[in-house]
Amino acid sequence: MINKLVKNGKSLIESVDGRKLFWILNIGIFIFYLFYFYVICQSSYSADDLFNANAKAVDYIQGDSVLKLTIRQMKIWMDVGRFFPFSNYVYLLFAYVVPTRFSYKFLIFLTVYLNNLLFAKCMGKITKSKEISLITMMLFPMCIQLTCDFDSALYCFHMLMQLVLMWSMISLLLIFKYLDKIEKGAKRIGNYWYLIASAFCLCLAVGTYEVGYIMAAFLGLGVWAYTGKIGKTLKVLIPDIIAYVLMLYGNYWFRTNAATIGYDGIAINFDIKKIALTFVKQCYSTLPFANQVAARMHNAAYLTKTLLSEFRGRDIIMVVLYVAIMITIYILINKKIKDIKNLKFVFFIGCALFVFPGILISFVGRYQDMSWGEGHLSNYIQSFGLLLILLTIIIRIFRKCKPNVRKVITIILVCLSVGVLLGQQMVARASVEYRYQIYGYPRDNVTAACKMGLFDEVEQKNLVFTASNYIFDQIDTSSLYTMAAKRHIQAVSHNQIVSILDEKFGLKSIYQLQDETETFYAVTSYAVADYGYVIAGKCTKVVLDKAKENVDSMIVESPLIYINNRDSIDTSKWELIKQNGNESIYRMNNTEIDLFNYNIQ
Repeated sequence: MINKLVKNGKSLIESVDGRKLFWILNIGIFIFYLFYFYVICQSSYSADDLFNANAKAVDYIQGDSVLKLTIRQMKIWMDVGRFFPFSNYVYLLFAYVVPTRFSYKFLIFLTVYLNNLLFAKCMGKITKSKEISLITMMLFPMCIQLTCDFDSALYCFHMLMQLVLMWSMISLLLIFKYLDKIEKGAKRIGNYWYLIASAFCLCLAVGTYEVGYIMAAFLGLGVWAYTGKIGKTLKVLIPDIIAYVLMLYGNYWFRTNAATIGYDGIAINFDIKKIALTFVKQCYSTLPFANQVAARMHNAAYLTKTLLSEFRGRDIIMVVLYVAIMITIYILINKKIKDIKNLKFVFFIGCALFVFPGILISFVGRYQDMSWGEGHLSNYIQSFGLLLILLTIIIRIFRKCKPNVRKVITIILVCLSVGVLLGQQMVARASVEYRYQIYGYPRDNVTAACKMGLFDEVEQKNLVFTASNYIFDQIDTSSLYTMAAKRHIQAVSHNQIVSILDEKFGLKSIYQLQDETETFYAVTSYAVADYGYVIAGKCTKVVLDKAKENVDSMIVESPLIYINNRDSIDTSKWELIKQNGNESIYRMNNTEIDLFNYNIQ
């Protein structure tokens, strides 16, 4: 049956024009990527993105702007001695380019696809094989963790790793373009701008994130493989070497001269045991299911779910598409397996990409306490190294095998790959939903309440005390409320309430705020997948605990309540203020509520 399928496929493939076939395959690969990586678009903000996504808020604060915020952040990085100037696009990105969660996540998906396309182009040029470029793209999903249980570059950190890799690959491709031009008899001087542009792209790579410095190995080995001569390689790399040294010196200068305060993200710890263990952990985190294997040991919350419940009908289409593409690539590459060039260089490039980020991260004290399976975001780059190592091993095996044995190996590999694809997809969906419960639904709930006008009666001068334990109510508290309401809301964390009241009125056990001339508001919220509420009103009393260190009770009078999609709640005693579909705002007249001890259920 398999032989007949391959034979019929071979006849069909041979009947199609070569160029058209590659276009069809590339379109098929893009569709496959949409199916496989679409889970990225369904994920919530996480890590630094939770706060960076609120950058637009400063535009609603008098005398401030996103540009000023960007400049302040640049100065902060300079003060801690970090020199990565091209990473400071983040606030402008969130404020003006991708203002919604979906647009941001879809942009991440596009950069993932574009990077794989560029990487495939680089490998195709080095190996002189278009087929290798195709198989490279299809192997990538098997060489990276798809879960978002940890802060992966696939889900957060505003595409830092994607940009480092992208600029490095463009730099390499520009050198290839220059060499191709010279090979065809073009003048060196007239095409030297390719090398200048390559050097500029390398500056962008290393100036986006420090891990970019290890991409020099990728560039050097790639050019050496393409030229075949070390002397010629060094000659064409002169502009890149100069640019690299200048950026390296800039990094050194900022760390030794500009730094005024310490930063643990770049502090080095030379404990040999910790370095070795961190290196192993970082490399391990690159492997598919690495986090799930480790999480089993710690009984991760979402693993109590049956992963099979995450299976979707569209997964069948994804698998069929994957198998069809892989069979086609096998038929194309089978006859040309011995024509693939520079396989040793491909292996060494893979080793460099897999090993060097791990070495770099292992020296940083901040990351030496990382958990198993939860590596630093540079494991995104390591995935490409793992890909090339596996690719060279597979090709080596294929070269030594007879055609029939190759078919058997291909069938086994495709079956294993399908298992990995489906397993990773189900794990990713479970982890995305688990994280959305923590970060996504609460944020969406508060955002919707603000947009519907829950804080319309709050004036800019009023402080708004928050009572929930959600992360947006603990760190950078006012930004989400301000951005969503499109005006300055001075929300403060309940951890700050005691110090604020102490400063204004002195330290007391009970604050009767209704007797003060200044008006205070308070807010709390709760949200799950299909339901959420936000309660906000004038704060009349705050009661501290016996130690007078924390808030024990916070009373609001006749508050407004925003409810999203909850038909079973008895709202007959409340005054309807506004309604829009499943969303409603009510006034809880003549009602006092303790926001620290209230449950609407």
